[in-house]
Amino acid sequence: MTLKRPKLIMLFAVLVLFAGAVVFLVTAPHRGGHDVSQGEQLYTCGMHPQVIQNKPGNCPICKMNLVPVRLESVWTCPVHAVVAEDHAGLCPIDRRDLIQVTVAVTFTCAGHPEINQIERGTCPDGKAMIKTRTLRPHGNHNPQYGGQFFMAPDNTHHLEGAFPRARLFRLYLYDDYARPLPADRIKAVQARVVTRETFDTATRTTKEVAAFPLVRAGRGYLEARVDTVRLPAQLTAKVRFKSDAPEYRFDFTFTLSLLLDARGSGEREERQDRHQREQGDKRVTALCVSR
Repeated sequence: MTLKRPKLIMLFAVLVLFAGAVVFLVTAPHRGGHDVSQGEQLYTCGMHPQVIQNKPGNCPICKMNLVPVRLESVWTCPVHAVVAEDHAGLCPIDRRDLIQVTVAVTFTCAGHPEINQIERGTCPDGKAMIKTRTLRPHGNHNPQYGGQFFMAPDNTHHLEGAFPRARLFRLYLYDDYARPLPADRIKAVQARVVTRETFDTATRTTKEVAAFPLVRAGRGYLEARVDTVRLPAQLTAKVRFKSDAPEYRFDFTFTLSLLLDARGSGEREERQDRHQREQGDKRVTALCVSR
């Protein structure tokens, strides 16, 4: 059977299109785009790292020139930053869900730690540079204990409110890297949690009806015993990070799912604390026996 000329031309065109599609599918992953092995190059402010743009320019806050930075997202444990994975999963240490954070990518050399650059290159000994990841300020805005997470208006402090147990409100305090505030900085914090307040529309002032002081109770957090609240519970934390700093207001709304997440995190935290105390007791006992 012979094909007529129009049909032959049409068949040839279809074959050409099919071949072109195959070539595109095979080569498309190698065309353009960002080098995901190095991270995406963006621009940030050296004084205000929360400012990130995709092109050179000036910082909208201080007007300084933006500098290049290479960023990428990794998955890490909520409270064990030493873990870094390229996919979601469970933390190998405490089995909690991994969270996604933003890290800065640079390249260095094993024998020359003074070399630190955002472009991959060759070391003086001829070996390829080593890729390093560093947690950057404001790279982690995830709750670490199942609560609600806020960044303070001072663009430095972060905090998380949680209900680890019934009638117990806990306020975790972090720095700009989402690391727990050290003890000396927590001592300077003045805070309270308000469970009921009224608002006078005429004077536009707020009156606190039920408020409870937040006191230091553990590493990196304050807590208070509060009155019974109904779900969804609305509470307000009023925090002054230093005696000469302004007081900031943070409004929390807790639902049943948030309470369950926070209580699960609280139970894990208590188990870890108990385990650490037991390990400490064993070390003390072993030391006494050896003597």
